[in-house]
Amino acid sequence: MEPDAAVWGALLKSCKIHGNIEFGELALNKLIELEPDDAGNYVILSNIYAQAGKWDGVAKMRKMMTDRGIKGNYTSYPNYEEIYAELKRFEERREDAGYVPNTHVSSP
Repeated sequence: MEPDAAVWGALLKSCKIHGNIEFGELALNKLIELEPDDAGNYVILSNIYAQAGKWDGVAKMRKMMTDRGIKGNYTSYPNYEEIYAELKRFEERREDAGYVPNTHVSSP
């Protein structure tokens, strides 16, 4: 029995948790064969690269998505306008409270 997209997706997500770039790349390659237009898969590997400080890998994923015409389509979520409005309100409250995000990414 061949692994399906759910199995490869689970592997990719576990690679993000554990910071495993090598298996993450393998999982994405298999997922591209099965679900070539699923933006989430590309984003997960991009995040793995970012966690490791491999910005060339992040750029590679963005270019691959652009070249293939793949975009995240968050507007398809039910109630997305309400969700984004609430996120905006949260962001404003956070800034009013003086919160400054730590944008430094470090690998484990």
